[in-house]
Order: sequence, then C-alpha cells, then structure tokens
Amino acid sequence: NPMINAGAIAVCDLIEQGLSAEDRFARVHETIRAAATDGGRAFDDGAHFGFDDSVYKSERATGFTNIALAHFLRSHHDVSKAMTPASTPRDVEENLDLYFKACSLTVDVRAAATLAATLASGGVSPFSGTRRFAQRHAASAVQLMFSCGMYEASGAWACKVGLPAKS
Repeated sequence: NPMINAGAIAVCDLIEQGLSAEDRFARVHETIRAAATDGGRAFDDGAHFGFDDSVYKSERATGFTNIALAHFLRSHHDVSKAMTPASTPRDVEENLDLYFKACSLTVDVRAAATLAATLASGGVSPFSGTRRFAQRHAASAVQLMFSCGMYEASGAWACKVGLPAKS
C-alpha cells in the first residue's frame, strides 16, 4: 500500500532502478511538478511547487521508524517482495533518501487542486488536456486515497466527507 510509510518506501525501491539516487529523485520531482503546475500552464502567475530542505533534514535525522521499516522490508524480501532481493544496505539508504525527499516536496493549494483535478480526470490535466499519469495509475491512486489515504481515520473520512484524500 503506497499510501502508508512502508508501502511508500517499498515503491521508492521500484522507481527507475537503473538510475542514480539523485536522478531518481529528479525524475519524481519533475513528474509531480509537471502535473501539479500543468507544465507551468495551470495559472498565469504560477502555482507553487517546491522542496523544503528543513523538512528533509529533519526527517533524515529523526525518521527512525521509517529507517527501521526500510531495513525490515529488506530483511523480509522473500516474503513480501516489497524490496528487491538484491537490495543492499546502500540501496536501502538511497531508497530512504528518495522517500524523505519525496516527503519534503511542497505545493500550494492551487498546485494541490491541479493534482487532484488531474487524478479525478483519469490522469489527464483538465487545463491542457495533457496526459500526466496513466489512467490505470490514476484510478489506483484515487481508490487507495479513498480507502486508506487518511490512515486510521480513512473509514470515518469516507463516511463523513466521501472524497478521496491523502493526509
């Protein structure tokens, strides 16, 4: 489940495995930036999309549970298949770095609304008509957001609000 920490860490192991850690983050950053700002076309004065270095450094320095989860996944690769069997401790650290950086991306409400509208439109930007995500990926993301995007409050959120969300 990519909506919870362990799942998101496992997904980081799957992203562009042949690239360096920096290039993998650049790919994630650019993909989300392009979708959040519709390639810079969503708003005349631009939507904010950035990176909070202080959040990244804080997560890197204090994310002990996430560090433990990543190494736990590696140690159980034969059961969960969450991390590749060839993952080394260095690979795990690079995946954690990617995870912490991805968790440090920032958006303003316009960029968040653009992302939401794109997901709601099956991965196509309603502003430009540009496909940003494969339809099956957008559908999966929306379904997971609805069922578990708000962690233990997901059921109550679904009943009270009725919209997919991610905390």
